[in-house]
Amino acid sequence: MKNYITSNNLDSVELVAPQLAYYPEQAVSTLKNIIDDISKTQTPLIIASSMGCYFTNYLSQKLPVKACFINPAVDPFNRIDDYLNKTSIHPYTKEEFILKESDLSYLKSIQSSSASDDSEFYVYLKKGDEVLDYKLAEDLYKKHHLHIDEGGDHSFHDFEAYLPQLFKRLGLA
Repeated sequence: MKNYITSNNLDSVELVAPQLAYYPEQAVSTLKNIIDDISKTQTPLIIASSMGCYFTNYLSQKLPVKACFINPAVDPFNRIDDYLNKTSIHPYTKEEFILKESDLSYLKSIQSSSASDDSEFYVYLKKGDEVLDYKLAEDLYKKHHLHIDEGGDHSFHDFEAYLPQLFKRLGLA
């Protein structure tokens, strides 16, 4: 993302890429503060994947945003049981953490049964996502801009190829 913004001289785009906490409530708090701050001067554009999408959809119920979701999580609380009370390793920071029942309860409490009508979402899905069922996201975001590819995987490793089209649709390029 950063390379695309720089190489295309998109000076009007300010990239904010926070390292979110592994604990859901802390991650949501961080995102909320960032969105609140940006919202003072403009409509935030959020590009998120997986759990970041779940958190953003929840926050967008209260404050409209533009967002690009990449293989979004829709029901993470149904996939967390295997991780409860066990040491996990954060994939980026390599830090250890342990998810508790309170984290699961929090995830359930912030579930959105619908996508915000006041927000604009561009949703990119891979049918081959080995972690999430793309059909759940397809159903949740059916009123928004959907792009569904055959094959692929949860990492959506070729997403950069979609950036020119996305930035053009958003009026940023």
